[in-house]
Amino acid sequence: MADFSATIRTLEQQRKELLDQVAAIDRAIAALNGSDKPYRKPSPVTIVEPAVAMRRPAVKKRRFALSEEHKRKLVEGRKRAREARLVPAPAAEATAAPVAAWTGDGLPRLVKRDAES
Repeated sequence: MADFSATIRTLEQQRKELLDQVAAIDRAIAALNGSDKPYRKPSPVTIVEPAVAMRRPAVKKRRFALSEEHKRKLVEGRKRAREARLVPAPAAEATAAPVAAWTGDGLPRLVKRDAES
């Protein structure tokens, strides 16, 4: 059979420490209430119950109704977006704006120049 005497002693010591802490808490509460001295009258402990909150009636979430014209425009927009995705890439590049060309004299400033000898 296993020997648990060391474990039992440790647990009893921890229990004693916890009981000492609880006693200290009780003394602190008694001091705050004023019941720790015979000439002091303890203040009556009053428990305040929270007031019952008045419930407001539930507010229904507002629903937005789209007009027929708005629905039609949404469908058309989706259709145009779908068609734009199906256009081949070269055709899309042909419609892109040309890149601005260098119009100054000589090479642009950031171009590496050959060393002049």
